[in-house]
Order: sequence, then structure tokens, then C-alpha cells
Amino acid sequence: MLPYDLFESHTFPLNPLQMNCLEPAPTTFRIFIHSIHLISVPTYLLALVSLIFIKSNVFTTYRIFLIWHVLENFFFEFYSAFLVEPVLHAPYTLMRTTGILSKVGIGSLAQFYMLALAIEYNGMSVSEMFWFRYKASIMNYKEHCFTYFLRVFVNFTRFIAVFDTVFCIITHQEALLFQSEYKSALLKLNPLDTFLKCDSVYLVVAFKDYISSIYVAFWIIQSVVLFISVPGTAIYINFNIPKTVSEVTWKIQQQLLRSLIIQASIHGIMLGIPNTMFIYSFLFGYESETYAYAAFACLTYHGFASSLAQIIFTKPLRQYLLTLCKLKKQETTALSQTIIESVAESEGISRHAGYYSGFVSYLIFTFGHFVSTPIVEIISPKWSIVAGLLGYAMYEASYIWINEYFLYISAAVSGFAGSLMWTGQFDYLVQNCQPQTLDRNSATLWGISTISSIVGGIYLLILYRFQTGNHFDMPLIRLVVGPFLGCTLLSTVIGCFLPKPVYKAEKYKLPYFKHLSEIVKISFDRNLLFLLYTFVYTGMEFAYFSAVFPTMVSFTKSLGNTRNLNAMCSISAGTGNVFGCFVLSTLGPRVREIGRMNMVLLGAILHMTCFAITFLMFPDDAPLQPTDGFGYFEPRPYIVLICGFFVGIGDTIINQQCYTILSDIYKHDKRVEAFAVYRFYQSLASCIVMFYSAHVLLKTHIIVLTIFCILATTTFFGIRIPDRCPVSPSSETLETKESEQEETLIA
Repeated sequence: MLPYDLFESHTFPLNPLQMNCLEPAPTTFRIFIHSIHLISVPTYLLALVSLIFIKSNVFTTYRIFLIWHVLENFFFEFYSAFLVEPVLHAPYTLMRTTGILSKVGIGSLAQFYMLALAIEYNGMSVSEMFWFRYKASIMNYKEHCFTYFLRVFVNFTRFIAVFDTVFCIITHQEALLFQSEYKSALLKLNPLDTFLKCDSVYLVVAFKDYISSIYVAFWIIQSVVLFISVPGTAIYINFNIPKTVSEVTWKIQQQLLRSLIIQASIHGIMLGIPNTMFIYSFLFGYESETYAYAAFACLTYHGFASSLAQIIFTKPLRQYLLTLCKLKKQETTALSQTIIESVAESEGISRHAGYYSGFVSYLIFTFGHFVSTPIVEIISPKWSIVAGLLGYAMYEASYIWINEYFLYISAAVSGFAGSLMWTGQFDYLVQNCQPQTLDRNSATLWGISTISSIVGGIYLLILYRFQTGNHFDMPLIRLVVGPFLGCTLLSTVIGCFLPKPVYKAEKYKLPYFKHLSEIVKISFDRNLLFLLYTFVYTGMEFAYFSAVFPTMVSFTKSLGNTRNLNAMCSISAGTGNVFGCFVLSTLGPRVREIGRMNMVLLGAILHMTCFAITFLMFPDDAPLQPTDGFGYFEPRPYIVLICGFFVGIGDTIINQQCYTILSDIYKHDKRVEAFAVYRFYQSLASCIVMFYSAHVLLKTHIIVLTIFCILATTTFFGIRIPDRCPVSPSSETLETKESEQEETLIA
């Protein structure tokens, strides 16, 4: 007889009356378990997007494994939280399922088998991950005795997963008979517990028949194997890292070991402890439902914690995903005036507060560059990026709790935060690039960041499909902005784990006011004077296409459902951005052969085409108020999407030429000042456009933009670009060496 006997009479009835077999779990548990989806689902989605689209020569094999692991974690979370939705009844070791599968008639035995198998396959996934990292960390691992023991453990977890899958299928009918006998016997002893009659109840009776004996025994054995192998692998690697390797290899090994320790801790806490609690309850019973529900919650979300740890501690994925999340403020800016217009009367704020908040943001952003550069030097580019993301998060939060004063204050904070983030981002990029790779890497950075427009547009499109009408109310606004805020906070966490730059930048030794005088002095440099109109134009076209153009689409009623169209337009523009980045990244150093002037001319032609189309298609008052009219011909949604695609390509081409030409012209001790001048003119132009957009008609926008587009293209041809960019041999050697070492350890 076991210490705990399930088949004994209990003195306290749990459900004395008629039982609703689909009665859900306690409200507190359901609210907690489902609220985490707001964070976990975007994490899975962003991780998958990054893993699918990331390009790296040192991240090929490991990327495939991570895709499998993330998909498995997502399936387990979805299965446990939605398809099963377990309900517990202490002190019985049973599970009553109330999820989607029970509602469509799937039996509790099949659901329990799938849940148990999912846990076992997850354990196998953990074993495979540590086996892979062990082989990547230990040089000549086949010569180590520990390898044989670890290989046995890994093969055993594989065997258990496959065997139990076949075993469940073969013994399913006989297991149903055992379940019927056990529930009937228990019901005779406790007739008032009518929930035992439910088909959705699975009773765990350990070692009462050969099926449960084999299943529970293998469950215990796999848990013991993982408990030994997972921390054992991390400890063994710690004591067997080669001491004679290069500095680069040593750093990679340390990062790998730190990741292993974190992964072992997460799986030990969120997977190992719940499994231990379940095994204990099978053998000895339990009394507290609270602890049991906590174990289920840990088990459900261990995959989310594991995936988040993978993002944070896997360098290529972390850098990719950070840039993917970083431009969510642009998505909010594109909707700002439309959102404000919809709730202005009910919330008691100005109808043009969206334009005015953009003006405040870009005004602070403009002058923030005068103080951001020394701050970046003090706190480092990494923490400048983190601070900038926190400011963006505050601005997004102002659209969830709308208050006019809070909106303007958060806009000002985000403006200064943006000056920190963009300056830090540029400096961080340069410190991780060679001159000959800057074109390719900056184009890749821009392309990754513009994927946020595609992801955001897809999200909005899916969300709008479940909404009626063409109007924004506060619940819908919170649904729209909330996930963007979550992504920004997630990217802030990831930013905290950015690695140190490959090439150390020389610190500025100039006093602050001397530094300001250097910015003013360099702004009169011949090349920067020729670039002035280009810088101004990039700011004007950005403000127009990110705020004015989406507002015109929303206000033009003849376009039909403009909410869906705006989301599709965001996808179209993002696709154009990515396409332009793909072309520039593919061309790489050949951009110089083609000629930057010719590239800027191409971007200008695409933008001028869009200006002409919007002038002919939209009514003149479309930027200011909803209208039933149209321009010289009736607006068509597909033409709007084509314009969005052209805008994306042109925007990428022109901005990337500005981004990289500064690195070509100026050395590091002058580059940050030159970049500050670039951002000053660009943001000042955006600030001005945001301010007058609340007052001027479409034709004024088009005339001003056309004039500055022509001036920007013309003056760009007067720039003198150095024929040759110097390359530091030591830096080049270091980059090649690090790439080779990473490929050996990770690929």
C-alpha cells in the first residue's frame, strides 16, 4: 500500500449538488493565466520573426533549433491555457479539463496524454539544447569521458518520448477501462462528489495498473535524468573551458556559459519544481489547490521565460530583435492625429492635439541633440538606447490614458529620449562596423527596424477584422496601442543586455561648451552646408508620410474602410523599406561604384511621383478634417498602397545615403558632431511640418515638399566624398578572427 491511498472515503463533499462539468477554474487563476498572454504572445511572435528573417553566417544550425524550441513552447502554452484549461479538486489527484477540447467532445484521457507527452517532448527539447551547447563549448568534446554519459542521457530522453507516444496509442482503449473502474470505485466511496461522473475528469492513480506504472516510472526517470544532466553540463563546461584560447573565444565561451546557467535555472525552477510537485502528489497526495495551480502556471509559462532568456542571451537574436522593436513610436505617430480626432470631444482635448504633440516631441528632439552627445559619451550608447526606449514607452502610454497635459509632457520626454536613442544607436553601429561594411550593416539595421511597420500593420489589420465601424473609441485605442507599448518595454529589457562594442571608441576630452562650439563650427563645413537641404528634406518627408499622409487616408471617406487601408498602407510602406534595404544590403560596397548621387536621384524621383499622385487624388482639405470629396480623380485604395511602397523605397535610399556618407567623410572624433547636425536639421524640419500641418491645405504641403526635394537632390551633387575610406588593419583582423571563432563554436 502506498503512503497515500486515493480510494478512501473523504469527510468533506466538494460538490454536493449537480455538477457543471465545464465549470471553469477559479477567477483569480484564469485572470492571471490569461493576462500573461499579452506579453508572451508578442514575445513568441517577435522571436519567430527574428529567427526566420535573421541573416548570419555564424547562426545557421542554432537558429533552426531555436525555431523548433520556440514553436514547441508556444504550442505547450496554447494547449495548456486554452485547449485544456485544467481545474483541480484537492485532495484528489485528478484533472478536470474545461477548455476548447472538452467543449468539442475530446475525452480527458486523450487530453492528459497529450499534456504529459508535451511535457516529455519539452524535456527532450531541453536535453537537446544543452547537448548542442555542450558540443559547441567543449573543444574536441568526443575525447571527454563526460560526453559518453551525456550522450546516454540524451538518447534516453529521446527513447522515453518516442516510446511513450507509441505506448499511449496502443494502450488507449485499455486505459479508458481502467479510468472507468477507478472513477466508479471512488464515486461509491464519495457519492456526493458528482464531478467524478464527468467525462472530462482524468484520475491519476500511480502504480495501480501496468499502464500508469510504466508511464509514471518513465516520468520520474526523465525528471531525474534532466535534474542530473542539465546542471551537470553547465558545471562541467565551467571547469573545462580551454585556458589557452584567444580573448575573443574566451568572451564567447563566457557568454555561452552564462546563458547555460540562466537556462538551467529557468528550467529548474519553472519546469523541474512543478514536475517534482506533480510526482509527489501522485505518490503521497496533496491538500493545497493554491500550490497546485501555481505549479500549473509555472509549467504553462516556462516556455515564455525560456524564450525570453534565449532572446536576451543569444547575441545575434538579441541585436536583431532590439532593432525590430525600436521603431514602435513611428507606428503610434502614424495613428496619433486620427486617434485624437476620434476622442477629442469625449475626452475634452484639442482636435489637433496629435499634430501639436508631434510638434512638441520634435522640438525637444531637435535641441536635445545639443546635450545628447556628451550624455551618450558618459552613459555609453547602450544605456542611451535603453533610456530612449523608456521615453518612447511613456509617450505610447499617454494614448492609453489620454490626458492633454500628460500627452504634451510625454511627447517632450520622448523627444529628448529620442535624441539619446538615435545618437546612441548611430555610435553603437559605427563601433561595431568596418568602413567597408558600414553600407551593408546600416542598410540591414534600417531594414530590420522597418519590419516593425509590417508587423504593426499586420497586427492592426487582424485587430480591425474583429471590429465594426470605422471609428476609434477608447477600448479599441487601448487594444491598438497596448501591444506596441508591450513591445517597447520588451525591447527595453533586451537593450539592457546589449554586448560591448567590438571596437572601442576614443573618449571625447573636450569640455561641454567646447563640444557645442565644435558642433556649430562643423555645421559650416562645406559638405554639411551642401547636405543641409537633404537633411531638412528627410525630416519634412518623414513628418508628412508618418503623420499627414495617414491622416489624409483616414479623413477621405470615399476610400471606404480607411482603418483597414491605413494598416495595409503601413505594411506596404514597410515592405518598400525592407525591399530598399535588401537592395542596398545586397549591393554593399558597390553603392559607391553606382554613385550615391544617382541613388539619391532615384529616391527623389520615387517621392516626386508620390507627391504628384497624392495631389491629384486627395481633396485639398483632407489633412485637416473628414471629407466626402476627392481631387482630380477618385481615390483608389490600390493607388494608396503603391504610393506607400514607393515612399518606403525612396525613404530608405535617401536616409541611408545620409547615414553612411557622414561616416565616409568624417573620422570618429568629428562623426558624432556631424551626426548631431544631421539630426538637428532633420528633426527641426519635422517639428515645423508638425506645427503647420494643423493649419495648411494639401497643396501647400505638396508645393513645399517638391521645392525642398529638388533642392536636396541638386545640392547633394555638390558633396565631395573621399575616394578611399581607411581601414584599421588591427580592427579588420579582429573582426575576421571573431567571425571565424563564432562560426566554429555556434554554427
